[in-house]
Amino acid sequence: MIFVDNSGGTTPIDVGNYQDRTTLISVPNVRFSVSKNSGAMSHSNAYALEVGRKFCTAPFVFVCHNDVLAYRDGWLSYLHNKMDQYKLAAFLRDNIRIRAAHVSGFMYDRKFFDEHEASFWPKDKPERDVGDDFSYCLQKKDLPYFVCPCSHNKPKLLKSIHKAYPELKAITADKCLDDQGQVIYLHTGRGTVKMLGRYRKSNRTTYKEWRKFSSRFLNDKK
Repeated sequence: MIFVDNSGGTTPIDVGNYQDRTTLISVPNVRFSVSKNSGAMSHSNAYALEVGRKFCTAPFVFVCHNDVLAYRDGWLSYLHNKMDQYKLAAFLRDNIRIRAAHVSGFMYDRKFFDEHEASFWPKDKPERDVGDDFSYCLQKKDLPYFVCPCSHNKPKLLKSIHKAYPELKAITADKCLDDQGQVIYLHTGRGTVKMLGRYRKSNRTTYKEWRKFSSRFLNDKK
């Protein structure tokens, strides 16, 4: 597991109950990297992912944002099993630009994309956000990639999701499903902006609400 902190080592990490780097680094099989990148949000995101991938040696690599929650046991194995058929598997896709697999949670074939020089950097012609280049690489070759059913892409799913999971009705998040229609992954979106107090849209789950919900869920799983 690889964490990349873009704060330059000047602020404490806030990951669940981890309040400082000492605690985080003590977790087995965790590699921690501190950079001094202070660019725009997208640039910082891409930079962290490019730093992290340099340490990856496994055949498949999973990347995610810091505002996600694995909601069911077996969530990563589920995505990993899709790699038998695909070079890229994601929990959701973007609804705009090239409708790419969203970097908030996807797994990719490291060797394939390294050989084809796919990058996490945003690009133009066509416009690509962070991580979209992986999907674009496959689109150019007319190769498919897997995306879970998700409320972000199909809002109509929310009715059945909230009936089966009433506790999720109060949470605004992308709710991603497995092949049996069970919620396995959540992405609240704009996590860093919310944490910094810069998010202005109303009727959205706040950073504190997300933390409270996530902490309660994780404590109940113990």
